[in-house]
Amino acid sequence: MDVLFQGDRTLVSRISTTTGNVIRKEMRGPGRTARRRHEMSILRRLADVERIPQIMVGADEKDAVLLEDSGGVILPELVETGPMRVDDLLAFAEDLSGIVEAIHRHGVIHKDINPNNIVVAGDPARPILIDFDLATTFALERPAFTHVKDIVGTLPYLAPEQTGRTGWAVDQRADLYSLGATLYELATGEPPFGDGDLLQLVHDHLTRVPTPAWERNPQVPPALSRIIGKLLEKEPDNRYQSAVGVLYDLRRLRRALVREEDTNFILGERDFPWRLAAPSHL
Repeated sequence: MDVLFQGDRTLVSRISTTTGNVIRKEMRGPGRTARRRHEMSILRRLADVERIPQIMVGADEKDAVLLEDSGGVILPELVETGPMRVDDLLAFAEDLSGIVEAIHRHGVIHKDINPNNIVVAGDPARPILIDFDLATTFALERPAFTHVKDIVGTLPYLAPEQTGRTGWAVDQRADLYSLGATLYELATGEPPFGDGDLLQLVHDHLTRVPTPAWERNPQVPPALSRIIGKLLEKEPDNRYQSAVGVLYDLRRLRRALVREEDTNFILGERDFPWRLAAPSHL
């Protein structure tokens, strides 16, 4: 057995069987049976979505989820030497945004998109979004104020509204913020506000504007930096409203770069809310 990840809530390992390798995600701690049932339900809902882990047919354990093994590695292992090459980053960003668009179209919000929840497999390397433990099928949620250590999710990539300190509802746009934080790290080598003190991270998510990605890494096209910046807007209403809008702009940017056309286009021209929602401010 090869341990891939071990934490208070889960143990993820690669195990060998007579038919090949299997990924075993063991739930730990209080509520583990209910959490397993929840994640199985989410994965079944997403069974026809590409680049999502597939449940092993006929496999069943009380407190574990058994998944097909893609043979990949988690994203941080791929980029531990520094930022991703721009050409690779543009393709990767489009792939990852496509996965997010697909799960949203199926009525699922991931709520914890970050590099450790992305497996990279294949040649060329393509993302697989994993770990739907915190995912929800509710259109929106309103997290309560809680101690910083009890905030659910991976804080360096978490949307401001997920901290429970804004009064804003959490909907699919929280995933778009986390997508932006992940792409920011791939572009610059670090999350928007680092990964240090928890209180400082919460403060920064709520109040600080991140340094534009192109200033941290001059190889990043300014238009891509603008797309990432729009994903990282504090107020949900100012962000992209849908992964469809993100995908459109990423594809438009790639075409413009290939054709050596102007990339200073208006962002969000094909971005529309996936549902009617009350504005962040009245």
